[in-house]
Amino acid sequence: KRWRRTRSLTILEYLSERYDRNVHQFISWANTPITIFQCAIWLYALSIFLSAATHIPVTTVMISCGLIILVYTMIGGLWGVCITDSLQFFILLPIAILVAVLSINAAGGIGEVVASAPPKFWLPFNEPAGITKMFVVFQFVNGFFMFNSGGGAQRYFSASDERKAAKIAGLSAVLCFIGPFIWLTPAMACRVLYPELGDEVARAFGLAKPSEAAYVFISLKV
Repeated sequence: KRWRRTRSLTILEYLSERYDRNVHQFISWANTPITIFQCAIWLYALSIFLSAATHIPVTTVMISCGLIILVYTMIGGLWGVCITDSLQFFILLPIAILVAVLSINAAGGIGEVVASAPPKFWLPFNEPAGITKMFVVFQFVNGFFMFNSGGGAQRYFSASDERKAAKIAGLSAVLCFIGPFIWLTPAMACRVLYPELGDEVARAFGLAKPSEAAYVFISLKV
């Protein structure tokens, strides 16, 4: 509600109005190196998926997708990005749910997927896997600030009033809670059906780590 109360359109506009242009510039330049690495990770993940599905080299996919994203962002601005994100959601979610359901059925049901998970997989903390208490606490704090400030606050600026901004926050929380079950289940089902994605798969997909293609592999199968 407080973000909506600012009547700003972007987080940088808020910083300019609340402080001055110098703070605006400082935050922009300070975030640039982090943003470059962050976007590189997202673009690489996208490229792995498309490369595995289309057998086009990862580098080619990265350059092509990077240029497309750059062009429509520069031409359309914030509005273009928001519309694209909305379209992606309505296309991606139904397909992701379908893949999750088909993957679970192919693996013999949710019970089989749960039972075949590695030891301590379902525990909230798993020291050998690096999921320590400090890691979980940090992720919670990091997620809280990431989704409620900076670019994450944009969803609240877009609301027509404070009441709707609160509803957006609640819906986002629900979607972020159920999202991992939709996105991660197919790869876990792939572990049940194909415990060893071997060298043949790695060569076919052009990947150093065959496990990275687990989601694409099970999607193509089901």
